[in-house]
Order: sequence, then C-alpha cells, then structure tokens
Amino acid sequence: MTPPGADLTRDDACLTSHILDAGSGRPASDVTVTLFIDKDGTFTRLKQATSNATGRFEAPLLMASEAEIGRYRLIFSVVTAGLTGSASHHL
Repeated sequence: MTPPGADLTRDDACLTSHILDAGSGRPASDVTVTLFIDKDGTFTRLKQATSNATGRFEAPLLMASEAEIGRYRLIFSVVTAGLTGSASHHL
C-alpha cells in the first residue's frame, strides 16, 4: 500500500479538478476556477482556468514541479439562473 502523500513527490503529480453540476450530475462547463497560495497571510493568485464540456481543464492547475509547501485555495465561480457566485475550497 502506498503511504499517504507519497504521490505528491512524484514528478508527474498534479492538481486537477472535475466539476459536476450537483443538480444533474452532469459535467459543468465554463466554470472559472482560480488557484491561490497563502503568502504570509495574503492569498496570491497563481493560475486561473475554465472547465471544458467534460467539466475538466485542458491542463493541470498545478504540477508537482510548481508546488510549494503551504496552504492553497481554489475558488469556483459559477453562474446559476442568472446569479453569479463563488465557492472556495481549502486544500
């Protein structure tokens, strides 16, 4: 069995996301996700991407070679019934 966190040391390890519409269970396209890292108490934007028709991104949000030890935040910006909102997820 692989120890917890072992995959994070692999060169090909990466951060991705698969976004689904909670109501239908189908992939959610055109969702903008912004990745931030906490730098001394201030979250700094690292990358932004928009989901495709499969609810995935064309490229990983973060590769192991780009990662630093620290606290990250993902913000998902969605539009529902004409209302715009966002939700954050702490990694």
